[in-house]
Amino acid sequence: MTARLPLTIILVNVFLDLFSFGMIIPLLPFYAQEQGASALIIGALLTIFSAAQFAFSPIWGHLSDVVGRRPIILGSLIGSGLSMLLLANAYSILLIFAARTLAGVTSANVPTTEAYIADTTEPGQRAKGMAWLGAAQGLGLVFGPAAGGFLLTWGYATPFYLAAGLYFVDSLMALFLLPESLHIGRGRPEPEERVSVGEMLSLLRDAQLAVMLVISFLIGLGFALIYGILAIFFEARFGFTGKVSGYMFTFVGVVAVLTQVFLVGPLVRWMGERRLMTVGLIMETVGLPALGLPRTIPGLLAALGVLSVAVSVINPAITSLVSRATPARYQGGILGVMQSLASLSRIVGPVLGGFIFDREGPVYPFLWAGVVLAVALLGGVWLIGACGAACQDRPLPEQGQKASGR
Repeated sequence: MTARLPLTIILVNVFLDLFSFGMIIPLLPFYAQEQGASALIIGALLTIFSAAQFAFSPIWGHLSDVVGRRPIILGSLIGSGLSMLLLANAYSILLIFAARTLAGVTSANVPTTEAYIADTTEPGQRAKGMAWLGAAQGLGLVFGPAAGGFLLTWGYATPFYLAAGLYFVDSLMALFLLPESLHIGRGRPEPEERVSVGEMLSLLRDAQLAVMLVISFLIGLGFALIYGILAIFFEARFGFTGKVSGYMFTFVGVVAVLTQVFLVGPLVRWMGERRLMTVGLIMETVGLPALGLPRTIPGLLAALGVLSVAVSVINPAITSLVSRATPARYQGGILGVMQSLASLSRIVGPVLGGFIFDREGPVYPFLWAGVVLAVALLGGVWLIGACGAACQDRPLPEQGQKASGR
């Protein structure tokens, strides 16, 4: 098997995963509204997914360090498919909540696939690998929402059934085509290399790693304030239907893919991961409040485009930074902690955003999101100062090489 083939397979795997996810997310608020849900209930519906993800992401990440990435990815895909079948047959708010809870419990794909990329890339290529991962996700979000909007013609259950089928196809690909990455070229780990939960948690005492994780949390919180009410905002401000909202998400995905494929690599070589992350935070700090201001379609597209570029440069940069600051045998666990913190932000954010939307008006969630991102920006500036003028984004002592080549 060539060195490039595992990365290709994992990227196809991620594309199908996000295509399925993208089909249903823009439709979910309207699906819940048909059952009588308010903006607050819709926010809670998104929060329950993140609450389950918050609890289980570190567990799955740690298990992937122990038993390997492949079985965790496989189990995640099967669980996601089952959650889509339950959602397609939900006839009450309670069953929708049950489906999203199951999806959150089994959603181990993000930290585990990030760890897979870390296993199979050199540290200097880590941000580029994470950008390709983001591009695969973006492509899924380009085609997924548009497909979901098209399939809505045959009822809400149709996209959910197709999503379930794609998750099961994806799981078959993982079963038969995806090789294990954890110990490529190393055989079984030596006793001193085995994973210790206590030692993994002790890594969080490193100030720079801790600040990176806090920044990741704040980025998630800023977006969580708005993403639960975004489709409703489109409807209130512009009169968009669920189908048109899906096209807006498609536009965001197109911009994200173009940015991650063509810009992230050159920008990382030019300014480094910390500075690139900080520039993206500046764009987000300005762009999130600005998203609530446009009253014309061109203005809305411009605001969405700026935010999409910002997110597309921040995510691979900060994920690469966290990965490079983590010893190789703890990649899954620490990236699981990072995903758990992002999930924690999404527990609080959607409910708070829905409350602000109902109480204060459509613009205010965007303003508060800008405040949150301003705090994250301060952390990015601190990281640049802590690194110094000759910043090389050095890892902690153990991780001089990629996991697959130690």
